[in-house]
Amino acid sequence: AEIGPGYINLSRDDTAAAQQIRFEKNGGLHSYFETTTSGLNIGNANVGIGVTSPGYKLDVESTTDALAGVYIQAGKSSQGEIQNTGLIIGSRTDIATGEVIGVSFSGNAAVPARGRAAIGAISTNGPSGMDLVFLTRNAGDGTQLGTGDEKMRITSGGNILIGTTDGENPRSLSKFLEIEAGDVCGIILNDSRDSHPMGIENAGAVMNFTYNTSPLMTILAGGNVGIGDTNPDAKFQVQGNVKVGSASGASWTDAKDDIGGLDVFVGSGSKA
Repeated sequence: AEIGPGYINLSRDDTAAAQQIRFEKNGGLHSYFETTTSGLNIGNANVGIGVTSPGYKLDVESTTDALAGVYIQAGKSSQGEIQNTGLIIGSRTDIATGEVIGVSFSGNAAVPARGRAAIGAISTNGPSGMDLVFLTRNAGDGTQLGTGDEKMRITSGGNILIGTTDGENPRSLSKFLEIEAGDVCGIILNDSRDSHPMGIENAGAVMNFTYNTSPLMTILAGGNVGIGDTNPDAKFQVQGNVKVGSASGASWTDAKDDIGGLDVFVGSGSKA
């Protein structure tokens, strides 16, 4: 043991790497070390683990890439939250409508506060109502994430919004997914067994059902439907042959029955 001006040091040097427990007051810094190089440090009301000069209320730095910085193990909760709540993130004062609270992700070791992705809760009614939001930003400047970086939202009512913060629901659907953009937007369905995806897209009041880059069917805002035609001028317009009826595929193989245009079978096999 060693006691000096402003510190108490308890150490052992019978191991290859000397270990110590040290209590020290140096200006505004109060420190407690478990080893000579790392440990728990308390300074200016900040707590650091693996950090000698903590810059945040809790500043944790892993000394190896083999370990996670923080591991939280939850117990059963009886307070009305998720039963295995490992972490509760709250605000010191009641959150106001439009404010976001959450977790920010930064890959910048020099400026850790410069987040480029975040998951948060945005207040829609003070502390009484919140939506879950996902934010991302791709910028090499010193700016930080803001509400303008929101990319997706799950509302408290269970709706999913992408590219918009206030979904339109003219049909009064009980649940819906909305994707909004200032250009063509849609959904791509990709089966890895096929080299080309299929999609559904809104191209400015024009709905296209596509395969790869080609529209297969088009529905205009006025209700006209085109197959093989992207600008139908009738309620139903087909570019190509049409076969109508309940006949089996083999019934169409005879050249005299498969003349193109519109072929119609009536009943089980007679051609109209």
